[in-house]
Amino acid sequence: MKKKKLKICYLGDAKSQHLASWSKGFTKLGHEVHVISPNNAEINGVRVHPTKTKYNKYFNFFLTYIKIRKLIKKINPDIVHAHFLGKYSFLGSLSGFHPFMGTIWGSDVSLFAKKNKITNLMFNHILKKSDVIEVFDNATIKFLKKNYNLEDKKIYNLYWGINPDEFKKTKSRKIQIAYLRKASKKYSTSVFIDALKLVKKEFPNINSTLMKGDINSKNLLKENKLEKNIKILDWMSHSDISGLLNSSILYVDSFHRNFPGSGIGITTMEAMVCGLPVVLADNPGVRDYIKDNYNGLIYEQGNPKELAKCIIKLLKDKKLREKLGGNARKTILNELNWNKNSLKIEKKYFELVNGV
Repeated sequence: MKKKKLKICYLGDAKSQHLASWSKGFTKLGHEVHVISPNNAEINGVRVHPTKTKYNKYFNFFLTYIKIRKLIKKINPDIVHAHFLGKYSFLGSLSGFHPFMGTIWGSDVSLFAKKNKITNLMFNHILKKSDVIEVFDNATIKFLKKNYNLEDKKIYNLYWGINPDEFKKTKSRKIQIAYLRKASKKYSTSVFIDALKLVKKEFPNINSTLMKGDINSKNLLKENKLEKNIKILDWMSHSDISGLLNSSILYVDSFHRNFPGSGIGITTMEAMVCGLPVVLADNPGVRDYIKDNYNGLIYEQGNPKELAKCIIKLLKDKKLREKLGGNARKTILNELNWNKNSLKIEKKYFELVNGV
């Protein structure tokens, strides 16, 4: 019997590489996919509907709501699925369309919901209006149940993972440390910079990367005498990220928070499937996926000395890098594999559409 084709409508930023991969993935499964987005972008096989306006932010908010509502009505999807539960998803939840699914991305819990009372109310509204909320880790589930009374029947615990076919493991290793956070206080870039200064004492020619952010990257590197050690990067495509990770020998993240929604990110998984050992802060949810000294190293969050120790340990021990990197790749292929998990999400879509 031929599987029914669904008409799926996503709410989120079409410029996001992660949402683009998700959308293309369901197109490949044979479904008709639409993305209602604040920004325009080309996604192969996907219909993108931009809603960007040019008025003041308050009128824009109202106008965007009207546009989203009209687009949902025009598309007439089988299901609406919001990615990142922020202002845009809030406007989508006001449409009253069902089934409505939401996916937690991490910073929507750790940053957006905690920003102020209004954003907290928006976040709470999305949770209430959603038929299902996809959550990645147990720490976030406990937090949502305790603080927002989220019911068990609404929780879908699954980290969709990544498509390993898009991130092939290669042997070319030219960059020593892949760091792909933007230069920003919210990502604790200073922790990485301070750690690299300590690493430089033992490895004077150490090299790494840094994405442009809201901190002046050039001044930051000049002040810390790291201009020759860190390459500043601009926006990167999916293939660019894959190439950079495959030219690195380890991956580091400095982002840390004490509350849920701060686990591992998509880029960390992309590094893992490339066979890189990852070095992450001990955030809530990290240990759901990373076992210290098995598929990565975990350091005390916000501690540049501990981070530097982990980096130096890996730089000195090739066998350890290979062991951790090999196990990291196995973790993705066995547990966080998009090709397997997309079928589980597809099954959930059918359950919601059929009222199961």
